[in-house]
Amino acid sequence: MENSSTQISFLIGYNNKLCVEGYKSMINDLYPSYTVDIIENGKEVISELKSGKHNFLILDLIYPGCDSIEYLKEIMRLNRDLKILLISDLIKNGMMVDMLNTGIGGYLLHTCGKKDLETAIGKIMQNEKYICTSITSQVLYNLRENTKQDDNYRFTAREKEILGLLIKMNSNKRIAEKLHISELTVKTHRKNLMKKFGAKNLLALVRYACRENLVNGKNDDFCIGCTHRYRLLYDILLFSFPSLYL
Repeated sequence: MENSSTQISFLIGYNNKLCVEGYKSMINDLYPSYTVDIIENGKEVISELKSGKHNFLILDLIYPGCDSIEYLKEIMRLNRDLKILLISDLIKNGMMVDMLNTGIGGYLLHTCGKKDLETAIGKIMQNEKYICTSITSQVLYNLRENTKQDDNYRFTAREKEILGLLIKMNSNKRIAEKLHISELTVKTHRKNLMKKFGAKNLLALVRYACRENLVNGKNDDFCIGCTHRYRLLYDILLFSFPSLYL
């Protein structure tokens, strides 16, 4: 179904040629009067876009060796008006937020079907945003699973207690006084915490703990009101329904 008066020329960047033939066939069925070209992902896509022939890019990410964020930024620098639909696997943590912030128009999972593809293209043609419902569902599921795992994380009770005090910027000496233990013991626990999570310094440890919401007890006043845990879901909703936040 053609739902835009603007002549669209599609370019599909692919990693799997068998899959891209399916995309092309579906788009030809939906928009028989529009051109659809396919090209291998990477430098070939960049080179083809420089011709200015195409105004709608469907990109199959991620391919081996691809720095997805930089790749998208380079594409956007070529043409800020280019309409972009990504088809990929769900990007975990903050990577998806970074992808959405590059200026893409939509995001589908490889598990989405023809109806999702039609809806996404239609929305993007109308300068709207679209993310398939499967992504939001998966994010909600991950949040629930993370909540279940919090209490069973790889902390001892004492380590979690010390981590909470470190997050609140207590010194080793102050922590020792609060917990009635030696400063050497605090240093040992701190060293073990950084070793467990690969943190090279206190800042890295605090950022890791905050990002993963590892300290979220009732007494963790440092984190009251923090929405970091729900940042991905919030940004997805904002991306999909910007009018809700105006």
